[in-house]
Amino acid sequence: MRSFSDSPPHVPRWHGCVARCQTLMPTTWDGSRCRTGTRESCASLVPVVEADRLRMLSVLSIFLAMWLVGCGGTAAVPARTASAPPPPFVERVHPDFWSAVAALDFDGAGRLAENTSQREFLDALRDVAEERLVEAQMKLLALARSADADITARSTALLRLVLHERPASAIESLLPRNWRALIRAERDMSRGESWTFPSHPVTHPLQHRAGVPLVPVTVNGRTTVFALDTGAQRTVLSSRFAAAANVSTSSVAMGMEGAHGVPMRAVLATADVDLGGIRIQGHPVAVLDAAMLEFPLGRTSPVEFDGVLGWNAIRGLRITLDNDRRVLLFEPARHGAISRSEFVWVGKPFVRARTGNGLPLALFLDTANSRSVIAQALAGAAGFRGGRYGEMEVAGAGGTRRVQATAYAGAVLQVGGERVRFGELLAQSLRASPPLGSIDGILGSDALTSGRVVIDFQAGEFSISGAR
Repeated sequence: MRSFSDSPPHVPRWHGCVARCQTLMPTTWDGSRCRTGTRESCASLVPVVEADRLRMLSVLSIFLAMWLVGCGGTAAVPARTASAPPPPFVERVHPDFWSAVAALDFDGAGRLAENTSQREFLDALRDVAEERLVEAQMKLLALARSADADITARSTALLRLVLHERPASAIESLLPRNWRALIRAERDMSRGESWTFPSHPVTHPLQHRAGVPLVPVTVNGRTTVFALDTGAQRTVLSSRFAAAANVSTSSVAMGMEGAHGVPMRAVLATADVDLGGIRIQGHPVAVLDAAMLEFPLGRTSPVEFDGVLGWNAIRGLRITLDNDRRVLLFEPARHGAISRSEFVWVGKPFVRARTGNGLPLALFLDTANSRSVIAQALAGAAGFRGGRYGEMEVAGAGGTRRVQATAYAGAVLQVGGERVRFGELLAQSLRASPPLGSIDGILGSDALTSGRVVIDFQAGEFSISGAR
């Protein structure tokens, strides 16, 4: 699903689900400590695997080429939050320009840029982060023709994502011919969309499936529940549910890549979506083969989803997960962000965080990923010690596979204004992929299980408060 997602294929998630959901089944771990200096990482670990080790099962993202969806597995160990002063800031040392870019350290990347092309890419990336998307499109279009193959690949990937977010007619004639039909269809569908809000917040019971928050929805008059997925660039319907809801699909298709490189195909459509009083008429959606939204979990019944509520709906909402009251609230987004430095969109949403020792991170916010993950290479610098190393079996479209990860019990992140202590925080290798390369990690739904969590991109707000 290369059009919807470039999230790392090694991250069990039901994202872009398309699939990426991280979930741990009971397992036994053992491992060794990592030692790190200023730049030394924990990339090399020596596993001690016990003979009676139980399997860890997880659902892996299916990576839609636009970054589509997520999925879930069994419940993860929830995180706990507590009000506390933030840790002292620790300056992060990046070995090169692209490392700083992946961490969304724009100032650091500016100091490390080695040539004009890198500086121009950074300028375009800043435009995207600050919501100057039309300006960014023009710059990225020029960079996509660069003689530098790396700049070309990254610029092309970011341009695709920005065009999906805000299709523009101004550069349509300049785009590659094989892009034009899809971009034109998305632009026309977006123009036909309309929103209606009630005079009061919409409330639902806060529920989860496989650790993923659920949203009661009515599509064309047919009621079901979707996964709440900030990592899905577009709302996605399973083909089975779309047929039952009489959703008429278009002739415009988009290619996607499954969890194990399996090619998949979705088609564009529009549907009338009701979130309990918030009505989105003509909402652009993607319809995917129902089998791609079903995930086997060992000997238990597979986890199935009729669809996911994606970023093209979430960005227009103020969403509150009130864990104390067990309530999910929807309101109109509060426009006019004072600052986007803590919650930015650069092809997918990122939030700023710091580890317990003050190391700054930029984490992909993925509510359909039931487990939070940081890059294995950062575990040492983050001060994580005594992790348990093991192997997990990852189930996704196209079959299953085994990946290695280290679980750190009681690891702490400062994020959303609160100190979040995880039952277990995973560290594993994350594959580098354009446009950013190797990201710092993923903030999953296990970080959102205590206190009052607010997600409001238009206001630039991702916050956790009221923890007990």
